[in-house]
Amino acid sequence: MIPNQRSLFSIPDDIAYFNCAYTSPLLKTAESEGRQAVTAKGRPWNITPADFFKTIETLRGLFAQIIACTGEDIAIIPAVSYGIALAAKNLPVFQGQEIVVIEDQFPSNIYSWERVAREKKGAIQTVKRPGNHDWTSAVIKGINK
Repeated sequence: MIPNQRSLFSIPDDIAYFNCAYTSPLLKTAESEGRQAVTAKGRPWNITPADFFKTIETLRGLFAQIIACTGEDIAIIPAVSYGIALAAKNLPVFQGQEIVVIEDQFPSNIYSWERVAREKKGAIQTVKRPGNHDWTSAVIKGINK
């Protein structure tokens, strides 16, 4: 068990925040880096083309160390909606095929799949929230084999 990490965030003691899937609080260090980035953007004459890649490559390398792979195995995208759209464009979906999604997904994880289903004359299969909270079994049952 890791020790309490609350001190790393700007969360008041009287707040308990759990909706991290919606939007998570930033670490204090991330807030500081964000302020530095905004300040740097205010001085664009100091930004070189190499600056657009240096930070991303460093992040890819650091994350690769955490999950035991190489930086080449890591893709950094600007938003979940972009990643979902990219996946939807590149995964093979055949005419009439069902695309399984789970109930109450954010729109960014639905719109691209709806578009693919329309284009391929397929259907969206929405798996309802199971009463026993066993999403794995519910999703497996929702897959039309």
